[in-house]
Amino acid sequence: MRTELVAAPTIEPVTLADAKAFCRIENVDDDALVTSLIARARDYAERFTQRSLLQQTLKLSLDQEDCATRNRFIRLRRPEILSIDSFTSYASDNTPTVFDPASYRISGDRLVLNDGYSFPVGTRCFDAYEIVYKAGYGATADKVPPLMVEAISLLIAHWYENREAAGDPIVKGAEDPNETTIPFGVTQILQGFRIFQI
Repeated sequence: MRTELVAAPTIEPVTLADAKAFCRIENVDDDALVTSLIARARDYAERFTQRSLLQQTLKLSLDQEDCATRNRFIRLRRPEILSIDSFTSYASDNTPTVFDPASYRISGDRLVLNDGYSFPVGTRCFDAYEIVYKAGYGATADKVPPLMVEAISLLIAHWYENREAAGDPIVKGAEDPNETTIPFGVTQILQGFRIFQI
């Protein structure tokens, strides 16, 4: 099972103007840097929480065994799930079959088969299913929870002020060395939104 980004968000949850105001930057000299920090901070928040913040298109590929033990549903990664673009199965001879949209529905973070439908038999073992879907809180920045925006703003400000790659750990006792560069307040806010994959 793997998830790939097909189309990234077209906007960010924090505008350049808002980030500069938060960081108290009054000139335009660092606009390119701040713009890159906004995207990096949003990406960090998404990876940490395992959520999509703004509308983006993802592709989930599953092996035959990933669906063999499931009860008529597939759990999708990086919710919130907005829509399913396509759901395709691949036969052992690699022939694709697109599922009729009437055969399934979205239920929370799951694609659920409707009554009377089942997963096909005779699919190839690897990459047997492919689901292309849109995920995120919405297509506009105001849909992102304010606390997540706050965490992203804090992270932008921290990275703007601390550009060195090394230094004392900020998150004490972090097992992941990358976590030592993230302020404790950021991780505390994001922890409340975090999804733990089973």
